[in-house]
Amino acid sequence: MEVIVRNKESRVTNTLALVSEILEAGRMEPHTAASLRGIILFMEQQIFGRCGAIATRTLSRRFVDENVAWKLSALDKKLLEWLPRYFKLAPERVIRFGPGCDPVIICTDGAYEKGVATIGGTIVDGTFRQTFGCELPGKLVFRFTKGRDIVHVSGKWNFSVWVAGPV
Repeated sequence: MEVIVRNKESRVTNTLALVSEILEAGRMEPHTAASLRGIILFMEQQIFGRCGAIATRTLSRRFVDENVAWKLSALDKKLLEWLPRYFKLAPERVIRFGPGCDPVIICTDGAYEKGVATIGGTIVDGTFRQTFGCELPGKLVFRFTKGRDIVHVSGKWNFSVWVAGPV
């Protein structure tokens, strides 16, 4: 038995289109840098990568330090030109299980929209299925969002899959 984890083809295509637009414009707005950073973090986590870390650190500094668009530096261009190659060539993650071993699969998701944060998930262990979900307390949400201009995280389903058991 095996579980294969990879980025959706549409996510890769959309990200590469955004990178192409940025390179063509030769400049980037802070909100675009923040958005691209989040996309890259999510995508690299799907394949257990840390290869995008230099790009995400650079983008983080850009959208934190500046309030206006900036002209792309030579390093910015190199990082952005490298991303398409990385996401097209990065291997999918394959998790294999030994014979006679059924995995425990835990799928989780979280959302933040209109000031309300929710979490939830499903646990699958053989024929046992359990779901859970809740709204996060306002005080906790305030601690996470204090000093940040957070309105909406994502309008599409994004979820993480955790598999427990002998690998």
